[in-house]
Amino acid sequence: MFDSILFFLCISLSVSYMWSFSTIMKPIRMYIATIPFISTPLLCPECCSFWVGLITSELYNPILSVIHIILLSNIICGLITYFFASILYKKLFLQ
Repeated sequence: MFDSILFFLCISLSVSYMWSFSTIMKPIRMYIATIPFISTPLLCPECCSFWVGLITSELYNPILSVIHIILLSNIICGLITYFFASILYKKLFLQ
């Protein structure tokens, strides 16, 4: 169970980090910044990590074997990704 959660975190954090900080995604981020209601949840790195974790859990959900409610387990996967991303981004970029 622990190794599957760790694998899920590696997948979702790498995708959210690539989306938030890579220069190759910058034109897409700048285009999304012009859309009023979508720009805020997708441009904040912590918020984006929640949504990426939620989408990633649709493909690979390690918590589904413990919690058999699909929507609840997807939300928990998104929150786990958000929690680790907020710790990671605060440690890396605020010091």
